[in-house]
Amino acid sequence: MSLFSETLKEQIEASGMTVYQLAKLSCVDRTTIQKSLTGDRILNQESVLKLQKVLRLSPKEETRFLEHYEKTKMGEALYEQRNNTLQFFNTIAETYQVVDEIKALPVKSLEFFEKPHQSVESYNGEIQVKKLVQTIMEEVVFQEEKKELQIFLSFEFQFFYDLLKQYYLEEQNSFEIVNVFSISKEIDGLGKNSDSMAALETILPFLMTKRTGYHPYFYYDNHKPSLDTALIFPYYLISEKAVVVIAADFERAILYRDGTVIAVYREAFSELKKQCRLLTNKCSEMISYAGELAMINKRTAFFEPLPCLERFCNKEQIENLVKADCQHRETAVEILEQFYRQYAQSPLRRRSYFSVKSLRNLVETGELTNFPAPIIRPLSRSEIIAYLQVLLVELESDQREIYGIRESVLKQEGAFEINQIDTSDILIRFYHQEKALLNSVFIDERNISRMIIDFFEFLPESKWVYTNKELKKIIENLISSLQITSNEAVFR
Repeated sequence: MSLFSETLKEQIEASGMTVYQLAKLSCVDRTTIQKSLTGDRILNQESVLKLQKVLRLSPKEETRFLEHYEKTKMGEALYEQRNNTLQFFNTIAETYQVVDEIKALPVKSLEFFEKPHQSVESYNGEIQVKKLVQTIMEEVVFQEEKKELQIFLSFEFQFFYDLLKQYYLEEQNSFEIVNVFSISKEIDGLGKNSDSMAALETILPFLMTKRTGYHPYFYYDNHKPSLDTALIFPYYLISEKAVVVIAADFERAILYRDGTVIAVYREAFSELKKQCRLLTNKCSEMISYAGELAMINKRTAFFEPLPCLERFCNKEQIENLVKADCQHRETAVEILEQFYRQYAQSPLRRRSYFSVKSLRNLVETGELTNFPAPIIRPLSRSEIIAYLQVLLVELESDQREIYGIRESVLKQEGAFEINQIDTSDILIRFYHQEKALLNSVFIDERNISRMIIDFFEFLPESKWVYTNKELKKIIENLISSLQITSNEAVFR
């Protein structure tokens, strides 16, 4: 029996109905229900919804009923993978907001700095290890001339990465970080145990800034260092003046101040790094802006805040939308016009996903979240209506598939894009609304690429997007709500 078979059996028994009665009331074939109960057949979505209605499930039971159906239909591993990828999309939006809220950190002055250092010191207990790690980090940031840190440490040590994020994001205290870690080679365990996606979620805050000092290197290894019983202290940190080795449970650590020991660890780390490659590349480090635009024009599937702007933003409209006081205004107009002209002329058939929450935000505020606020002015009501009408036309087009993600699924709106380039690469772009910054991160790690590409292919048939008919109705209602107001006032 499958997971759904067991759940269906439980709910039929709880209802007090026979299979024959359920079949008659739901208009689902009795034989089909019986084969589903034995696990010999997977029901279609329509039949499941009919059964759900007749069984009169509570909201909690309904959620469990549909979840177990989806797990059985996809397979539990694939179900976990796709939910994980959805969580990744939400994490980007949430992380984007957190990055903007980071404040300057005060300079610390711990007693640790004042007491004589011994060449070797041991620490026991989670609290002591955390204090040691914090002290070493503060020493790097506030005392060492070369603000560098070399890291070989599991992402499970969340305290460390949260602390590292704070110091890295504080503008006055940026420093060079080389972070090496291992990830599983294959994704047969697709889903919640994906090391690749967990790594990407952790390092996102370091990538969503203008800084370029964080360098995440990885190597493939299906054997986690923390599981090697021969390694008492599998993890370590290296600064200019110290090495800290840390146990797998993060409750024991040894601090070395001896120059010879530091040199040995530095050499070993250097050799390890040679066997690794970067998990992500900032586009500013690898290609020109023109090269990035060329990559975007090759995208075949993508998530963006608002869709079809290339049909709305002609040369005249771009000239009108770019703010008069925008820095390097002429260059901004030229780049946007070139990009949208090339994009509109591309013969590629594309699949576009967008946040319906961002669409509603546009109607409420006039903000085009695809662009930083200091560059583009808000749209007037008539311009919003014109854009929404363009979107309605595009929904009928055969050049592109357009899907709106439900607000209950994508809970946060954020100025970011996730682009599938050709068939194997991923380009993520973040927009900083207040500082008019654009950060682009290129990823070609195969596990991450496969998970995101699978997610894009899965979405059209999922319950996470609106149907074409539902989406048209939403847009028509938004147009009607705007037309009720006759004022031509510009937002803000």
